[in-house]
Amino acid sequence: MPVQQTITARDVQLLADMTDPSRMREDCDPLPWSVLRDLPKLVPCDRAVFVSYDAHTHISVEEQPVAVVERDDPPASQIEELLACFWANFWTWPASHPERTGDWQTIIRASDFSMTRRAAETSAEFHRLIESRHALVVPLSPCGPLTNRIMLWRDDGRDFSDREVVLLNLLRPHLSEMRDAGFRRRKRHDELTARQRELLRMVAGGQTNRQIARHLNISEGTVRKHLENIFVRLGASNRTSAVERAFP
Repeated sequence: MPVQQTITARDVQLLADMTDPSRMREDCDPLPWSVLRDLPKLVPCDRAVFVSYDAHTHISVEEQPVAVVERDDPPASQIEELLACFWANFWTWPASHPERTGDWQTIIRASDFSMTRRAAETSAEFHRLIESRHALVVPLSPCGPLTNRIMLWRDDGRDFSDREVVLLNLLRPHLSEMRDAGFRRRKRHDELTARQRELLRMVAGGQTNRQIARHLNISEGTVRKHLENIFVRLGASNRTSAVERAFP
């Protein structure tokens, strides 16, 4: 069966839906979960995951996975074997292309790169361990020493097509923007003091300034001053938007 290469009206609609600015107001961890859940609709796959790690220290900082096909978690011993295989061979695989070259634009399919016999063998062993046949890497610009990328996996069937790479190239700048917004939101939340977070939780619970003042044993004027400072730190204009930004 020939592979469809034409971008359809459905593809365009999905791209428009996934890049809607309202997505950025959703829970971000750091990507909106709805965007990750919709990725397999745009590019069929069995798993999609946002990952962030330091490729030099082998420290994984973030993992945000969505599974289309649910599977039981492998035993701890297999996870250790998988990680050992990944890091022992990472720099010889196409997946390390962004770190080796500074190219954070090219979407990576193993089939687009030549590999030594040894690299091909270790790559095949890694795919056997994770029970997957094809992988596609969408690199996002790094944050300091941390690599950021989205990975799509297919357990069987055909490799990812040129058309699907084109679709992801159209989506990738928006994914970077969403990632940046998620990190900024998290940073703003981290910058709130313990007292400000406590006060904002009471606001989220529907308490008035008078109720908050009584609970914290402070004046209503002090509550208002705290809220003003919170609004400035979060870039919010009112109580509702402050709660939404601090507790997405």
